[in-house]
Amino acid sequence: MLELSFEKEVVKTLTTGSNQWVERKDRYGTTPDQLWANFRDKLNNNNYAKLQGYPLTDTEFNQVKRSIEVRTPYEAAKLLAAENGIGKVEVERDDAKLGTVTLELFWKVDVAGGKSSYEVVRQAVRPRLAGTQNVDPDRRFDVTLLEIVGK
Repeated sequence: MLELSFEKEVVKTLTTGSNQWVERKDRYGTTPDQLWANFRDKLNNNNYAKLQGYPLTDTEFNQVKRSIEVRTPYEAAKLLAAENGIGKVEVERDDAKLGTVTLELFWKVDVAGGKSSYEVVRQAVRPRLAGTQNVDPDRRFDVTLLEIVGK
Protein backbone atom coordinates (compact mmCIF):
# COMPACT_ATOMS: atom_id res chain seq x y z
CA MET A 1 0.00 0.00 0.00
CA LEU A 2 2.93 2.35 0.62
CA GLU A 3 4.05 1.98 -2.99
CA LEU A 4 0.61 2.98 -4.30
CA SER A 5 0.52 6.00 -1.97
CA PHE A 6 3.97 7.08 -3.17
CA GLU A 7 2.90 6.66 -6.82
CA LYS A 8 -0.19 8.80 -6.28
CA GLU A 9 1.84 11.49 -4.48
CA VAL A 10 4.37 11.67 -7.33
CA VAL A 11 1.56 12.10 -9.86
CA LYS A 12 -0.16 14.72 -7.67
CA THR A 13 3.08 16.70 -7.35
CA LEU A 14 3.71 16.62 -11.10
CA THR A 15 0.18 17.65 -12.05
CA THR A 16 -0.59 20.47 -9.60
CA GLY A 17 0.47 24.08 -9.26
CA SER A 18 2.63 25.52 -12.03
CA ASN A 19 3.72 22.11 -13.29
CA GLN A 20 2.78 21.33 -16.88
CA TRP A 21 2.25 17.59 -16.51
CA VAL A 22 -1.18 16.07 -17.21
CA GLU A 23 -2.21 12.68 -15.90
CA ARG A 24 -3.62 10.54 -18.69
CA LYS A 25 -6.12 8.45 -16.74
CA ASP A 26 -7.33 7.01 -20.04
CA ARG A 27 -3.88 5.46 -20.46
CA TYR A 28 -3.86 3.58 -17.14
CA GLY A 29 -2.40 0.14 -17.81
CA THR A 30 -1.36 1.12 -21.33
CA THR A 31 0.89 -1.15 -23.39
CA PRO A 32 3.89 -0.23 -25.57
CA ASP A 33 1.75 -0.61 -28.69
CA GLN A 34 -0.74 1.91 -27.30
CA LEU A 35 2.06 4.34 -26.42
CA TRP A 36 3.46 4.03 -29.95
CA ALA A 37 -0.04 4.66 -31.39
CA ASN A 38 -0.34 7.80 -29.24
CA PHE A 39 3.05 9.01 -30.51
CA ARG A 40 2.07 8.21 -34.10
CA ASP A 41 -1.11 10.29 -33.81
CA LYS A 42 0.88 13.27 -32.48
CA LEU A 43 3.52 12.86 -35.20
CA ASN A 44 0.88 12.74 -37.96
CA ASN A 45 -0.90 15.80 -36.54
CA ASN A 46 2.27 17.86 -36.11
CA ASN A 47 3.50 17.05 -39.62
CA TYR A 48 0.15 17.20 -41.41
CA ALA A 49 1.33 19.66 -44.08
CA LYS A 50 4.59 17.79 -44.70
CA LEU A 51 2.63 14.54 -45.03
CA GLN A 52 0.31 16.27 -47.52
CA GLY A 53 -2.70 14.95 -45.64
CA TYR A 54 -1.58 11.30 -45.96
CA PRO A 55 -0.87 9.84 -42.49
CA LEU A 56 2.08 7.52 -42.06
CA THR A 57 1.48 3.92 -43.11
CA ASP A 58 2.60 1.08 -40.83
CA THR A 59 5.74 0.60 -42.93
CA GLU A 60 6.56 4.30 -42.80
CA PHE A 61 5.98 4.51 -39.05
CA ASN A 62 8.29 1.53 -38.59
CA GLN A 63 11.00 3.61 -40.28
CA VAL A 64 10.42 6.31 -37.67
CA LYS A 65 10.57 3.79 -34.83
CA ARG A 66 13.83 2.31 -36.11
CA SER A 67 15.31 5.80 -36.35
CA ILE A 68 14.53 6.73 -32.75
CA GLU A 69 15.06 3.42 -30.97
CA VAL A 70 18.57 3.95 -29.65
CA ARG A 71 20.75 1.37 -27.93
CA THR A 72 23.40 3.55 -26.27
CA PRO A 73 23.59 6.89 -24.47
CA TYR A 74 25.79 8.13 -27.32
CA GLU A 75 23.07 7.35 -29.90
CA ALA A 76 20.51 9.10 -27.69
CA ALA A 77 22.73 12.17 -27.39
CA LYS A 78 23.12 12.33 -31.17
CA LEU A 79 19.34 12.18 -31.64
CA LEU A 80 18.73 14.82 -28.98
CA ALA A 81 21.50 17.10 -30.29
CA ALA A 82 19.02 18.03 -33.02
CA GLU A 83 20.45 20.06 -35.88
CA ASN A 84 19.29 23.68 -35.50
CA GLY A 85 17.33 22.61 -32.42
CA ILE A 86 14.83 20.51 -34.38
CA GLY A 87 14.78 16.72 -34.03
CA LYS A 88 14.05 15.25 -37.44
CA VAL A 89 13.72 11.89 -39.15
CA GLU A 90 13.62 11.16 -42.85
CA VAL A 91 10.98 8.74 -44.14
CA GLU A 92 10.70 7.17 -47.57
CA ARG A 93 6.99 7.20 -48.43
CA ASP A 94 5.37 3.95 -49.62
CA ASP A 95 3.74 5.85 -52.46
CA ALA A 96 6.66 6.87 -54.70
CA LYS A 97 4.67 9.91 -55.88
CA LEU A 98 4.94 11.29 -52.33
CA GLY A 99 8.74 10.85 -52.31
CA THR A 100 10.77 11.27 -49.15
CA VAL A 101 9.63 13.45 -46.27
CA THR A 102 11.55 14.90 -43.34
CA LEU A 103 9.35 14.81 -40.25
CA GLU A 104 9.90 17.01 -37.23
CA LEU A 105 9.95 15.08 -33.96
CA PHE A 106 10.69 17.84 -31.46
CA TRP A 107 11.78 21.45 -31.14
CA LYS A 108 14.32 22.22 -28.42
CA VAL A 109 12.98 25.76 -28.11
CA ASP A 110 9.63 24.30 -27.06
CA VAL A 111 10.93 22.16 -24.20
CA ALA A 112 9.01 23.15 -21.06
CA GLY A 113 6.23 24.74 -23.07
CA GLY A 114 5.38 25.68 -26.62
CA LYS A 115 4.39 22.74 -28.83
CA SER A 116 5.32 20.11 -26.24
CA SER A 117 2.91 18.38 -23.92
CA TYR A 118 3.85 16.46 -20.82
CA GLU A 119 1.85 13.40 -19.88
CA VAL A 120 1.96 11.11 -16.88
CA VAL A 121 0.90 7.51 -17.40
CA ARG A 122 0.38 5.18 -14.46
CA GLN A 123 0.86 1.43 -14.50
CA ALA A 124 2.08 1.07 -18.10
CA VAL A 125 2.59 -2.59 -18.97
CA ARG A 126 5.30 -4.23 -21.04
CA PRO A 127 3.97 -7.71 -21.78
CA ARG A 128 6.34 -10.64 -21.46
CA LEU A 129 8.46 -11.33 -24.48
CA ALA A 130 7.27 -14.11 -26.76
CA GLY A 131 8.66 -17.50 -25.82
CA THR A 132 9.73 -16.45 -22.31
CA GLN A 133 6.66 -17.38 -20.25
CA ASN A 134 8.66 -18.93 -17.41
CA VAL A 135 11.59 -16.53 -17.57
CA ASP A 136 10.30 -13.05 -18.37
CA PRO A 137 7.10 -11.99 -16.62
CA ASP A 138 4.99 -8.99 -17.60
CA ARG A 139 6.59 -5.74 -16.45
CA ARG A 140 4.57 -2.96 -14.90
CA PHE A 141 5.89 0.59 -14.57
CA ASP A 142 4.44 2.61 -11.68
CA VAL A 143 4.83 6.05 -13.29
CA THR A 144 5.91 6.77 -16.87
CA LEU A 145 6.65 10.32 -18.01
CA LEU A 146 6.08 11.23 -21.65
CA GLU A 147 7.18 14.41 -23.34
CA ILE A 148 5.16 14.56 -26.51
CA VAL A 149 5.65 17.16 -29.18
CA GLY A 150 2.32 18.71 -30.00
CA LYS A 151 -0.67 19.29 -27.85
